[in-house]
Amino acid sequence: MHKLSTTVYLDDPDNDTPKTQTIVLGLWMNAPPRASSKYLQEYRRLAPAARIIVILSSTSDFVLPPSQKKQQIRLSSAVETLLASETPVHIHLFSNGGVFSVTSLLAAYRQAAGHALDVSSIIIDSAPGTADFAGGFRAFSYALPKMWLLQALGKIVIGAVLGFLMCLKLVGLSDAVTTGRMALNDKDLVAGKAKRCYIYSEADQLVNWKDVEDHAREAERHWEVKREKFSDSQHVSHMRVDPERYSEIIKGYLVSK
Repeated sequence: MHKLSTTVYLDDPDNDTPKTQTIVLGLWMNAPPRASSKYLQEYRRLAPAARIIVILSSTSDFVLPPSQKKQQIRLSSAVETLLASETPVHIHLFSNGGVFSVTSLLAAYRQAAGHALDVSSIIIDSAPGTADFAGGFRAFSYALPKMWLLQALGKIVIGAVLGFLMCLKLVGLSDAVTTGRMALNDKDLVAGKAKRCYIYSEADQLVNWKDVEDHAREAERHWEVKREKFSDSQHVSHMRVDPERYSEIIKGYLVSK
């Protein structure tokens, strides 16, 4: 996998191999390499001739969301790759981190190309949620160290930061979660009749399943929407709980199996 920038990676098969599809993976906030690599490996297995763009997301995207100009610079390498591609584009994003990164990419692409990106399909895993203190606290606490002292100190810092962000929201400043949630249903960011699939679970403690279903209902005004509801899998853990079902879902949205 080639590093194009601090947040963008490209996994490209042999240059002599005709590309069948371009796949964009928008990973969740602070996704550990070991966990995220499993999705890359699964896509490579299912679509060996596809070009795969991986976009990372970090805590800073939510604490101090970069300006639109900085987002364009941050994602410029991914935009250039998409501009040079003539194959169908499939997007798979994870959690609110993936939502924010991918919608920022779509906005940056539209700015560079002068038109929206033509997308064939979108899979939305464990998202989108809504911006509230409790959900944000759980999300930021997810990756804290296990040592009780560091965890306690981390939670104090998280609480203070979230309190500050909630105050900013009260005075009218938008947050990354709300911005991404709204942009994901913006028909001006996606060209074509992209099929859409929401993968979620009632057992998810970070993103409320009702928030996902509310968003899916809104999306049905513009796109063909399918819901894949898991019964007992945690946040971004649906593939681990039921790998066969998860793979079958992905297969249904790929141009080349």
